[in-house]
Amino acid sequence: MAPPTPVYRRSDIFRKYGEQLNDPQKYDCELKSLVQHECTFKLSQESNKSPGIICLPFKRLFQKCLKEPKKALQGKENQENDWITIEVTDSNTNRNFLKNTQNSTIINEFLNADKELQRFMESEADGSV
Repeated sequence: MAPPTPVYRRSDIFRKYGEQLNDPQKYDCELKSLVQHECTFKLSQESNKSPGIICLPFKRLFQKCLKEPKKALQGKENQENDWITIEVTDSNTNRNFLKNTQNSTIINEFLNADKELQRFMESEADGSV
């Protein structure tokens, strides 16, 4: 299991890494991305049937930057660089997926299945099931 990862507000990220984000060339920043999937179970009305799984893609964007600008030592470039990875995902990153009408069916199915799973888990915790 991955270690816990702290979650920062956007203002905290800019306070800490604003210089790198505002001048990406100076810090040799490269934009990186990955796609993760958020999944939920779709419960079946039939007790003998196993639940289905519905997953939605979620794109995350990162800037990989030098902590400090490259420094020349006696005319030679310093080869020991310390890199940082800054998540720059924002509310617009996944907007195209969410706004695409072809995806609305799977999004609604996911949201409904997730609500149903939550109700089931709560009723099981209460001893109702």
